[in-house]
Amino acid sequence: MTTQSGTRRLTREQMRRCLEGIRAGFDNAEIVYQRENRVVLRWQDPHLGTPLIIKMWSRPELLGTLRRLLRITSGHYEWRALLRLGRLSMAVPQPLGFCRVTPAIGGYTDALFTADLGRCQSATCYLKRLIRTGQESRVVELEDLLITMTRQLLDAGILDVDHGLVNTVVKASGTLVRLDFELARHVIWPALFPTMYGHMLGRLILLHAFAVQPHTDRTTRFAHRLWERLGPPQRVLARTSVYVHKFIREQFENTGIDTELVLPWDMPRPVVDAFSAGAAHGRHANLRVLITAEHVSFQFGGEGSLALHYFRVLRNRGIETWLVTNERSKWELEILFPNDLERMYFVPDTRWQRAILRMSSFLPDRVADFSLRFLLRIISQVIQRKIIRAIVKEKRISVVHQPMPVSPKEPSLIFGLGAPVLIGPMNGGMDYPPGFQHLQSRLERISLGLGRRMSHVLNLLMPGKRAARMLLVANERTRVALPKGVCPHVIQLVENAVDLSLWQPTERLATHLNEVTRFVFLGRLVDWKAVDLLLVAFKRASARAVMSLTIVGDGPERVRLEKLARDLDIEPTADADAGKTSFRGWLSQQACVQHLRAADALILPSLMECGGAVVLEAMAMRLPVIATAWGGPADYLDASCGMLVEPTSRETFIEGLSSAMVRLAGSPSVQQSMGKAGREKVEREFDWEKKVDRILEIYAEVAASSQTDNALYRKTLRFFEATRDP
Repeated sequence: MTTQSGTRRLTREQMRRCLEGIRAGFDNAEIVYQRENRVVLRWQDPHLGTPLIIKMWSRPELLGTLRRLLRITSGHYEWRALLRLGRLSMAVPQPLGFCRVTPAIGGYTDALFTADLGRCQSATCYLKRLIRTGQESRVVELEDLLITMTRQLLDAGILDVDHGLVNTVVKASGTLVRLDFELARHVIWPALFPTMYGHMLGRLILLHAFAVQPHTDRTTRFAHRLWERLGPPQRVLARTSVYVHKFIREQFENTGIDTELVLPWDMPRPVVDAFSAGAAHGRHANLRVLITAEHVSFQFGGEGSLALHYFRVLRNRGIETWLVTNERSKWELEILFPNDLERMYFVPDTRWQRAILRMSSFLPDRVADFSLRFLLRIISQVIQRKIIRAIVKEKRISVVHQPMPVSPKEPSLIFGLGAPVLIGPMNGGMDYPPGFQHLQSRLERISLGLGRRMSHVLNLLMPGKRAARMLLVANERTRVALPKGVCPHVIQLVENAVDLSLWQPTERLATHLNEVTRFVFLGRLVDWKAVDLLLVAFKRASARAVMSLTIVGDGPERVRLEKLARDLDIEPTADADAGKTSFRGWLSQQACVQHLRAADALILPSLMECGGAVVLEAMAMRLPVIATAWGGPADYLDASCGMLVEPTSRETFIEGLSSAMVRLAGSPSVQQSMGKAGREKVEREFDWEKKVDRILEIYAEVAASSQTDNALYRKTLRFFEATRDP
């Protein structure tokens, strides 16, 4: 006879031979886990050639003998459940045999043989890891698989009061497999056994709540989907509530741990309807979003463009969205969104703000950002906060999103608005590479050190990040950099993405070795972008291969850099001839697209780039990228689509940049293969449309969590705790 997957069951002789082998070498067997009266072993039988999982129970007493005769031992129940579920193609271990162990081995009297599942991990640990790393779509996918598995058990007539995450594993392939059916019972119709049915659902919900602590609002949403998908009778739901609340109360009495959990069917009907509208996966029609940012502009680059993209994509999808920003962005937004002007609120600069902005120009860029510009942003938030509160009330806003500033340590005054606040994705926690720490002046080091030490105090005084409903971070580096005491609900989401409708490559022909390889740099001309080191590297590389360099961007370093180019005899020319450079200044986004289309590769030598959206834009244009192996670019690039140069020291960094440029110039086929791989990676991971898919899920979660934190929910829970009969 064979199992559901075609594996032959073990004969009695084969099981006897395995048990004799275990008897002779029990101390050397691999114990998967062991409890008071049972053990699970992994055993490699030399005759069978494949590893087996053998589960053995200790039932030596008279009652155990009687239960074996009646076939009602734990082993019998599990064996029958595995056979039944296996025939129905449910993901369970393949049952290979069940027998009595005579004589007993170490006191164990019954043995169940199943196929080895291979490398697996606990579903509880897997769920925690997904939440910790911000993979929310996979969290929902895992929860849906749990609900589907529960549905399969009920359809098979199996009720198991030990059902939940603790006896579920995830295989390396991602398949969810249910283990341990000792307490499973086969019934004709589960609804006829409401107590057992209710305990089964209650156990599943409690184990989920313990896995996601302290964010039990997740469990409320999971229970709501479970309720919708299974549709259990009201008497089953009542027994589920009794079981859950009784367990939580006993846990508090015994351990002092108070788990606050609301079950959706315990809520008043209007509250359930509101919860359903906000929490249903994929339904975003009821969302009303307000985005607030200091700048919403392509001209201001980097951070400012993030809020613009959110607003652009959300409005294209018909999502009710409003925008609050500084008046400095008004002219650009009026051109880009002429049909949405009534959705934009512009905050004019005060006389004090204009004065602070002028003073900041006399300080080093990073010092100004941590001091005077920080003060400027705080003043803007104070003014914006009053406007936002009025908009939230008038427009019935579901979520307020503050995507900038992206610094993880900078405090926020966007709180207490009457709607939940989402902050991020943030991206920061960076310094110069160790080999370039000397580039920071003494004033910068003192100012930055003082600012970072003060960040904990400032976030206490300005509690936006403490009061936020959720924080988004771009990477683990940023998560670690968050100040103490901020909102603990932190998930990971990439900061940058690409508008693939704009950054469209043209079909490019492979260059020949004797043709000019056109390198391009796009970015602000500030000291930490290390364009001076790029010019020196280009001088060396152009002596070994035919190439040109175009520099697109403007900034305080431009005059010095043009002089350096002349000193190196690579003086700027109008069209960046072979061995020469060309400085083009600030250009519109559409003009930048044209420059990338005309280029063969992008080079970004920045020494402190948290993000690096230009890297993704170049990848979208099928350009290979040379960048610093430090910060944001290292998060985007790999060997298939670019070259990362280690910034160990000034000389080795310059030589690394030069060698990478020479290698690309001498390998047109490498240019094409890297460009193709880069485009595919952007389409797969960094498309703005896909990013907004994810942000809409997050908006829905934040909006739903504002409901579960409502006092009405807390009162409902206390009422049921007081009135339910334990």
